[in-house]
Amino acid sequence: MAGNCKVGLAFLAFAFALAAAASSASAQPLTVQAMASWVDAGGSHQTQAQVLLSIGDLLPGDADGDGAVTVLDLAIALSIFVGGPASQQALEALDVRPKPGTNGRPYGDGQILADDIQWLILRLNGTVTSP
Repeated sequence: MAGNCKVGLAFLAFAFALAAAASSASAQPLTVQAMASWVDAGGSHQTQAQVLLSIGDLLPGDADGDGAVTVLDLAIALSIFVGGPASQQALEALDVRPKPGTNGRPYGDGQILADDIQWLILRLNGTVTSP
């Protein structure tokens, strides 16, 4: 019974966090934490989960919006880095550093800099999967 309660409480907390995230107007990915605590015959217990949610189909690193992080995204990032034009979608997808971000962002600082390029290269070679 306690196990079902634990799962139910964790799911309820996650569902509320997910609903709050979905209603957010931000296109930036959001880290959601859910925690549940309970007491049973075995004592006090606590569990938690942390999930990175991408709202608005934003995939970190996917500058062209094709649903994958590819060498083309790296080319776009390098072009922006040296002063080329950038779409809002590309800026949001490529701005992954620093973590935590500035101005309340989970990551990013509003610019495409060398640390963003470095993360994208690491993403392409499979070393990292999320900002």
